[in-house]
Amino acid sequence: MLINFSFSNFKSFKDPQQFSLERTGVAQKNEPYDWPHNELSTVAAIYGGNASGKSSFIEALSFVSHYVARGFSDGFDLSKELHPFALDKSSSSAISSFLVDFLGQDGRRYRYELDLDGPKGVVTYESLRIFSEPGAARVCSSRLFEREARKGKGATYGYSYGNLFRGRRSVYEDAVKPGTPMLSVMAAMNNQTVMPAFEFLAHQVGFYDASLYEDELYGITEDLYKNKGGAEALSQLIAGSGFGIGAVQARDQLSDLYDASQETAGAGDSPYEEYLSSVLMVQDPTMDKEERLQKAKKLARVNPDQAIPNLKLAFTHQGKDCKAVFNRSQESNGTLAMLAFFSMALRAIHNGEVAIVDEIDTSLHPILVEQLVELFKDPATNPNEAQLIFTTHDTSLITKSGNDERPLARDQIWFVEKDCYGAATLYPLTSVQSREAENHGRNYLHGIYGAIPDPVFHERFAHVIQLLNQKPEPDAPTEEAEDE
Repeated sequence: MLINFSFSNFKSFKDPQQFSLERTGVAQKNEPYDWPHNELSTVAAIYGGNASGKSSFIEALSFVSHYVARGFSDGFDLSKELHPFALDKSSSSAISSFLVDFLGQDGRRYRYELDLDGPKGVVTYESLRIFSEPGAARVCSSRLFEREARKGKGATYGYSYGNLFRGRRSVYEDAVKPGTPMLSVMAAMNNQTVMPAFEFLAHQVGFYDASLYEDELYGITEDLYKNKGGAEALSQLIAGSGFGIGAVQARDQLSDLYDASQETAGAGDSPYEEYLSSVLMVQDPTMDKEERLQKAKKLARVNPDQAIPNLKLAFTHQGKDCKAVFNRSQESNGTLAMLAFFSMALRAIHNGEVAIVDEIDTSLHPILVEQLVELFKDPATNPNEAQLIFTTHDTSLITKSGNDERPLARDQIWFVEKDCYGAATLYPLTSVQSREAENHGRNYLHGIYGAIPDPVFHERFAHVIQLLNQKPEPDAPTEEAEDE
């Protein structure tokens, strides 16, 4: 589970920022459920205007995860992947810092720190610490390893290790490069001391936005075809959720044509044979028609299931008195996005992952977003304490009406706001003077908490429209025209 995340000098953020999922004392007291880690929240929402820096916050955590997972590969160029704050001369060449505080795969608490020189593409500081075992009378942290660049001595480092570290230290030091995380090097060499921390950072934090839905849909198609349990559960979820879809399947188009050809065997050329004949004609235009047809008939006797399948999603819809199967192109983008997002949510909850979603309300109806949040907040549906962190503009999640309970508590609400110089700031609602009984959604829209679009936008837009609608003044007559 993610506990805290701090960073500085990354994209829209110039100064140090801290994001925390540690719950306040009041929130723990009011929590209706008994969690194994009642001190940590399983949900958090980040609000802010367009271009306020919400996505930059997500990208900061995504960068750390991606760097740990891929930083050891030859194709990773730190100087190109890291983007310091660019609207300040000193920041563009300054160090970018990251700190991740989390529970590893073994249940122990870890703290991973990174200081990176983006322009030079090198690590200036890196450390991993482990905390006392759960239930210990005294909570303290111990160093597993530490690596720090020596000043004035080029790309050389000093290394230190704690008593709990096990492994071939000199081998790791010889293998690590200036632009590579040492944690990744140790994990690549199967060092078990750091593996729980590596697995969390590299594989237990998932990032999702509209640009990644295509990859998710491809994975869904593959899993459905292979009859994997998670994909079948997803199909049942969609079928039972009132969307008018009875089933979601993965169909192999070649297999469908082959099956049709077997049913019409002996009745002349089948659609499958015609398809194969067309493919052969493209491959070899010089082949005469008779030869091509004979070869197509021979190939048609080979079951395409033995080859690489050409998979497509198929959606079965139930009408009044019949069923119809729609292909992917016949479904709306909203349906496809919903399918991809539900797949992500199921996987995250099943595996106890941290799911981080940018602009969650662009893909799901507000009611579905609220129900999804409730799934992550209930140990009956989230037994592995998966966490959902998302950016949104949907204020219904923080609006209180009458005796209704808000889906999100004060310590689960965060804001991002930019100053006049383009530097973003991340802050929680608990840092603003407010009360639990307030209507946070209404107050947010009224600008009481900040992090809203510029209130004079309407005036500026109207002024631009007026400029566009102005008729150009006629050109002044020339002297020749006046003489005439």
